[in-house]
Amino acid sequence: MLRRARHMRRLVSPKTILLLLGLTLGTYLYSLFHHDSTIFDPSSYYTNKNVSYIFYNKLFDSILQYKPLDPPDRWRELQDSFKCKKSGNYGLNDAQKFTHLNYFNLNHCYQLSEEQSNNLHEMHHGYVSHLKQQFNQEMIDNILAVTSKKGSHTDGIVTVGGARYSVLLITMLETLRHSGTTLPVEVFIPPEDEGDDEFCAMIKKKI
Repeated sequence: MLRRARHMRRLVSPKTILLLLGLTLGTYLYSLFHHDSTIFDPSSYYTNKNVSYIFYNKLFDSILQYKPLDPPDRWRELQDSFKCKKSGNYGLNDAQKFTHLNYFNLNHCYQLSEEQSNNLHEMHHGYVSHLKQQFNQEMIDNILAVTSKKGSHTDGIVTVGGARYSVLLITMLETLRHSGTTLPVEVFIPPEDEGDDEFCAMIKKKI
């Protein structure tokens, strides 16, 4: 037994021991820092405290990745100045000009080139497909559940209204509630656009 023990000491040199210790330590550190990636669970990934950051980070990355071509510097070159009736911005008090905003009139105000049109179709298709891959229905349901639960105390949505922004506000609120979220919405309307009680009563029902 004594001879065998001495023989084993000769076989296991100090360099071998250090090498084994190094490999063991390296394996431990790798498993420590890659723990989340080795046991990644998509269903729980979007239910942690960073859910908002994760969602919006991926969303805006997708927007940047699939942004369309920049509009021309001289956009009036795409406008039929004889047939385009729209000029400036319209608000809720410009009802007499709303006919200028129908498809037939606006079609003369900004006519896309074939290159721009094809690019818009391509980028939109890519963006929608990419979102479907990034956020399946289960993930979206988890995100809405987490944000709605958090929103019962502190979280909410802040937006602006008044003049032309009120038109977009109505569509935004309808889409927001249709998605299923119950987060409270606070609407800021500048003093010069206040006083429309009928409009405020209408959007109050939507939020």
